[in-house]
Amino acid sequence: LLIGAPEITEGTMCGNKDHIYPTTEVDMSEHGICAREGSINLNFRYMMSQVVVNLSTSTDDASDKVNIGANTIVEIENAQTEGWIDLHNRNIVQYEGSTSTYNMNNENDNSRHDAIVPQKIDNLVFKISVSNDNNVTDIYRANIKDIPVYVTDQSGKKTGDANTITSWDAGKKYIYNLKVTKTKVSITATITDWETRSTDETDIWL
Repeated sequence: LLIGAPEITEGTMCGNKDHIYPTTEVDMSEHGICAREGSINLNFRYMMSQVVVNLSTSTDDASDKVNIGANTIVEIENAQTEGWIDLHNRNIVQYEGSTSTYNMNNENDNSRHDAIVPQKIDNLVFKISVSNDNNVTDIYRANIKDIPVYVTDQSGKKTGDANTITSWDAGKKYIYNLKVTKTKVSITATITDWETRSTDETDIWL
């Protein structure tokens, strides 16, 4: 989702002498543009957050290998799924009480990729459901707020130290690399802008 809106500096007045109400001194950054000569630049921005989950497991001969594939389900628990965009400042506003468990779309057997409503991540949890050959499903969970991330450039090179974040922001791409085994989930993550961040490897135990 892309939204285009005028880039108007705060304090830019309308200045149209025919604009008689309430005054010609109308701040367009607050009240919107008015009929006037000149150009207004539109800047288009991505409004959603991209979230990518890449799954891996141990090598084939390892005893802790799990059966990751197309049937592996990756969900985001307690996620905000609805909201609206305030066109005045292009902020995302979530509907109260719209949280639910969000089932991420399969990009391929080992990757899930979705556009998510930007939101605080305090209560968000990755839930990974892995079924084995006997149709037994194991559930793995990781608290998203506890995963340190680092910014990378478009080539994937780190540009800063790893830190925890508090929200998924509009126009940024968050890449989580999850290694799932029979005893734990090892995690790295990145943000892209867009702008990109990653985590160092983190062990998440059942």
